[in-house]
Amino acid sequence: MITVDELKKMKLQALKEKDKIKGDLFGIIISSIQKAEIEKKAENKALADSDISSILLKLNKELEEDRKMYSDNGREEEVRNITRQIEILKPLLPQMMSREEITEKMDVTKSMKEVIAEFKGKAEIPVVIEIYKKLTSK
Repeated sequence: MITVDELKKMKLQALKEKDKIKGDLFGIIISSIQKAEIEKKAENKALADSDISSILLKLNKELEEDRKMYSDNGREEEVRNITRQIEILKPLLPQMMSREEITEKMDVTKSMKEVIAEFKGKAEIPVVIEIYKKLTSK
């Protein structure tokens, strides 16, 4: 998983290249991760890779929603900028597990809450819930 230090280096490189969109995106990611770290420290917990994955996935989802909204309103310049941000973000996103991998690693002796926590940031949660329900209903 990517670290804040790596993101800071990427932001610095983007600023050197005078790439405002890339620099702004990395700034947003860094500040979101740092905010999450502060929240975790308040709970005496450490930030896990799954937390970083969740932050990146949430940001990607927000960008997709913004792109749709701007597209619906005919704001093509904003659509292009957001599309570029999504393209920059894609390589940083965690690889989601397939249905087969989820089924293989699913532990039905655990509660749904524990299973969701285990797969958070590694798989799409609605898919995890669906598979859990199928396996526990047998």
